[in-house]
Order: sequence, then structure tokens, then C-alpha cells
Amino acid sequence: LNLFGQNQFSTAARNYVTGSGFQRTVNTQHVVAANISGDLFSISSRPVSISVGGEYRHNEIAGQTDPISANLGFWVLNGQAVSGKQSVKEGYGEIVVPLLADMTLVNNLELNGAFRVTDYSDSGGVQTWKVGATYEPIRGLRFRVTQSRDIRAPNLTELRGPQQKTTIGLTDPVTGLQANPVVIRGSNANLKPEKADSFTAGIIIAPQGGGFLSRTRLSVDYYDIRVKEAIGQLGAQTLVQRCKDGATELCPLITRDANNNVIQVNDVLVNANQLKTRGIDIEFDYRQPLGNLGDLNLRLLSTIYMDLITIDSAGATERAGQTGSRAGTLLGVPDYTIDGTASYTNGPATVTLHGRYIPSGSFNVAFIGPDDPRYAITLPTSVNNNRVAGRFYMDLAGSFKIPLRSGQEIELFGAINNLFDRDPPAIPSGNLGTNQVLFDPIGRAFKIGVRVKLGR
Repeated sequence: LNLFGQNQFSTAARNYVTGSGFQRTVNTQHVVAANISGDLFSISSRPVSISVGGEYRHNEIAGQTDPISANLGFWVLNGQAVSGKQSVKEGYGEIVVPLLADMTLVNNLELNGAFRVTDYSDSGGVQTWKVGATYEPIRGLRFRVTQSRDIRAPNLTELRGPQQKTTIGLTDPVTGLQANPVVIRGSNANLKPEKADSFTAGIIIAPQGGGFLSRTRLSVDYYDIRVKEAIGQLGAQTLVQRCKDGATELCPLITRDANNNVIQVNDVLVNANQLKTRGIDIEFDYRQPLGNLGDLNLRLLSTIYMDLITIDSAGATERAGQTGSRAGTLLGVPDYTIDGTASYTNGPATVTLHGRYIPSGSFNVAFIGPDDPRYAITLPTSVNNNRVAGRFYMDLAGSFKIPLRSGQEIELFGAINNLFDRDPPAIPSGNLGTNQVLFDPIGRAFKIGVRVKLGR
């Protein structure tokens, strides 16, 4: 096919490289549910409360596509004619039991629990539960803890939705060469429900009684979540790397030619062996009245990511600290994030500053940089730089309310996102050269608008 000049190609050649594809999908759900809740009796000064109920859901998916897409004929995308049904029956019960209240060093002590039985027509029955406790020795100080078993069953789109074809560039750890294989992404009819064991424990400090401390609120929560048979796409780069590392169950998803070059990767949804994550969530709020000058409100949110581990037969892969993004790989998380706002209000006017910080991290945990003692130029996974710089972003927003008649008002608002026009850290990525989940790829942006409230 000669693209230069006029009439340099045949009609057959033109038709081969052009065409219109489409995917039409209709999802239908019918739900019938009933529940009842109320108070039973009292052990302390507060009643024991329960809630029970049941639900039935029927889901259907139906879709059509063009003949070329049905045969994965286009180089990228491709729809599919899909169809499927799923029914779900479940019943549940929840209870809150206040054991002690209004006593010395026991302002409130209560237990809570829940149990749910669910039957999926395509993946069978499962049971989920949780038990927890809340202890408030004095007003303004609360401890909480919860242990639970949770599940998520694959939905119809994940089980019987369309598959699509695309192509990406990846580094083949077997040959050490750059490859550009065809990648098939989408549904997998063999998926099973994922199961998670979750533990959380935290403390809330919200002093009472007026004064400086009464305007302060601090909560700190630790979480430890372990998911078995986690549902997700691992990414083409991850699949070829883990196959080479010894996860043989992933090797059938990779096709190589006679020269051992990767030509196709089936990056469909799979049940990964395990996913573990641990961390600490911190939230701090403070409100400072300024008399006739208005009010100042401060809020700080932070998450410390201690672990984000995927486990397969080849071993564990830690992605906490990975802030890079490369096509065909799983995203990671920073070691921590800090997100803060300072809002000043005086009558109808409000001005807010919002800051967000992402620390530096690694580009890809599958690669080895010069700062790693394992680095060697003879290794196909060694790269000259495996670090991604951190970024701090600042946003500015403001609003002004104009009251009209009773219950009516006009609000003028505006915002400047990325106030200092910080560029994202440049990294070798097919996703516009950066990690768009963490970093801003747009730059300074302005927004203005009007909101009108016409009644109460």
C-alpha cells in the first residue's frame, strides 16, 4: 500500500486498511429486595439493634458488533457479540450490641457483627461476615477494630464481555529485545470470586468542652487486607516477566514464534494468586474562628503505604514505592501521599488552597537501576535510570454567594488547578509520558462558573 501520491493503491488495498467497527452492549438488571430493622432490648442505656433482609438480582448482558471486529480483524480495539445471564440470591443479618455505657472510663462499649449468604448462579455460594468493637472510654476518645471476610464475584462484563485487540511495546526478559506483540484484553469466562480477609484498627481523638482542643479532630487507622484469587489484568509486560521468573501458570497466555520472539499476549482478566496491602490512613481537621474576620479551616489527609504485594507461584512482587507507569504493567503506589486544604470563609466569600505531594519513587519494580546493588549492564532488565521524581501541586479556588429572595441565591465560583504550572515527571511511557493517575499531565487550568439556587 503506497500512501504517497494519488491512485497509488488498489481498491482492495484501501478496503483492507479502512473500515468501521462498533460495539453495542445493553446491560439489564432486575432487583427485588426486602429488609426490616429495629431495636430489640437493652443491656445498657442504649438498645440492641438488628437489621435483616434479603435480595434477588437478575442480570443480563447482550451486545452486537460488526463482522470484522467479531474476528478480531482490526489492529486495535474490536468489539464482540456478547450475551449472558446471571442471577444472585442473598440474605443478611446485622447486629449492634451496646454492652456498657455512661460509666467511669466506659462512656460506650459496643460490639457489632454481620453475616451474609450469597448464591451466584455461575460461581456458586459464598459466605461473608464481619465482627467489630468500639470503645469510648471518655467523650472525644474512641477506639475501633474490625475483622471481616469479604468477597467480590466477577460481574457479567468481566465474565462474558467483549475482548479487544491492541499492540504495545515491551521488553522481553528472555531475549533482551524490544517486542511489539498483539495484546488481547477483556473478559474471562473462567473467573472465580475473589476473597479478602481485612483487619482494621484505629483511634479517633475529638476533644470536647470548648477551647483550642475542641476544634481539633484526629483519626489514625491501620489496615491490613489480604485478597486471594484477586481479579485483575496483570499487564503484558508483567506476564512475560513473571513467566520468565517461574510463574509457569502464566506462560500459556504468551505466544512466541519460531525465533522465540513474543508475538501475542492474552492479557485477559485472571484470578491472581494473592494481593496484600497494608498501610496507615491519617486525617487531621482543625477549625479556627477569627471573630469578625471569618473562619479558617485546615484539613490534612495522608496515607502511608507499607505494602502492595502481588504473589504468584514465582514469588512476591512489592509495588509500594513504584510511581512510574509503563504500558503492560501494573500500577503501584507511592510510599506515602500528603493532601491538605486551607479554607478561609468570611460571610459569603470563601477562598481555598489545596496542596498535594507525591514523593519520588521507582519507575518499574521489574527493572534494576544503577542505585540498586543488583545492577549489571549484562542484565536485560537493567536500565540507566529507574527513578521518578516527586511533585507538589497547588490549586486555588474561590466562591462568592449572592442571596436573592428567600431560599434563592447565586454563587459565583472559579478555580486555578496546578497554580504553579508544574510539569509531570517525564518517564518512558506510552501513557503520554507520565503516570496520569498520580501526576497532572495538563498543566495550569482555569475554571469559572455560576450556580443558581431557585428554592429551598
